[in-house]
Amino acid sequence: MNLPPDAALGFGRSISKVFYGRSKTRVNALCPGFVKTELFSQGQVDTSGFPHYWWTSIDAVANAAVMLINGVEVVDSKGKSLPVEKAWGLAVEVSGDKIYFRDWLGYGDELMAEVMEGVSAGFT
Repeated sequence: MNLPPDAALGFGRSISKVFYGRSKTRVNALCPGFVKTELFSQGQVDTSGFPHYWWTSIDAVANAAVMLINGVEVVDSKGKSLPVEKAWGLAVEVSGDKIYFRDWLGYGDELMAEVMEGVSAGFT
């Protein structure tokens, strides 16, 4: 799936509650920084102006993914810890060799929150 970052985060948020409610399937959005892939190595994008420390290794991304799918408590680089039963619906930023759980944006008001939570509950 090739979505703009905000759309991918919104999509993950919208389906995470439904999937977890129905089958305990944990849906999370993994958000790496710049990762050297074939796109970059084939010269399709000019990265000559990018400092070396901007790059996130594929190993760091893989380690974050493994942490999320292992079914154990997850801990980010700031020490925020979540038990497996709360490790769904996360936006996990991978920056260099560090990971961070990003807070979801709230709704505009309480009515919208009630509507959106009610709709999600109807699908579980």
